[in-house]
Amino acid sequence: MTRDLPRRNAQGAIALNILPRKSSRRPPPMMQTDTCVFCGAAPTTIEDLLPKWIGRYLGRRGTMSVLGDSGSGTRRTFKGRAYVAKAKIVCETCNGGWMSRLEVEAGPVLRGMFDEKLAISFPIGPTGSRRLLAQWVMKTALMLQYVDSDPAIPVAVYHDFYATREPPAHSLLFLARHEAQNSPSGMISVSSELTPTDPTVNFRGYLYGTTFFVKNVVMQIVGYVWDVPAGIGLYLAFPQTFAIYVQRLWPAAARLEWPPPQALNDAQLVRFAEETRDIRTNWSDERKPTP
Repeated sequence: MTRDLPRRNAQGAIALNILPRKSSRRPPPMMQTDTCVFCGAAPTTIEDLLPKWIGRYLGRRGTMSVLGDSGSGTRRTFKGRAYVAKAKIVCETCNGGWMSRLEVEAGPVLRGMFDEKLAISFPIGPTGSRRLLAQWVMKTALMLQYVDSDPAIPVAVYHDFYATREPPAHSLLFLARHEAQNSPSGMISVSSELTPTDPTVNFRGYLYGTTFFVKNVVMQIVGYVWDVPAGIGLYLAFPQTFAIYVQRLWPAAARLEWPPPQALNDAQLVRFAEETRDIRTNWSDERKPTP
């Protein structure tokens, strides 16, 4: 099946491996698309949503996963193992080509972040290890949307990323550190429809946010996309509640140091992810700088 832009009027969420609880239900079926979510080619092949090397490096242990929707309040839980989710959503050319190369190139950076044996300094500017990490975070966030049947990130974002190999212009990427207590990995995604309060203005778009973590590394993407172009920009300002925990990865306007001194616990991590629903949005000229 081919997916179009999500049509949610209310904010929804998908949570994975964050709130452990007892359940005997089976995991949801593996998601499939007729064409590659990135390039549009067919057929698609089965791919790990998180790369195999992460499971080999960190170890696959039993975990309790939770899939929920913050709009309806429904929640499903099931037992499983960490880092094993798959989906049939990308073509063999993407899977064995640029995606595989990205894993090889970004792997050493991520292993260093997982281990925290040495301090890592990411320079200012869209090059080197910082660009690799931003590419990996964006690609992985897009893949993880297909852990369930209702991706929060519009398909236009997949096509944009495939064309440029960089996070879209109207997006922000953040990093934080997690002191894992219950779960080795997880994700929360939200999306909201953007519509004008003035009925004489004709535009429509979607604001999306995804937060996911692997071991101690928390990654968050916030962005928007127009369905009916507005001709104006949306100024995104991240809420300051978790400012002491968060560093901006992309756009790369300031030096980034890893590991940061402050870390989120499990409860704080869930609240941090849910902050994406409270992103302050102000209509502004497209030329206004992104914070």
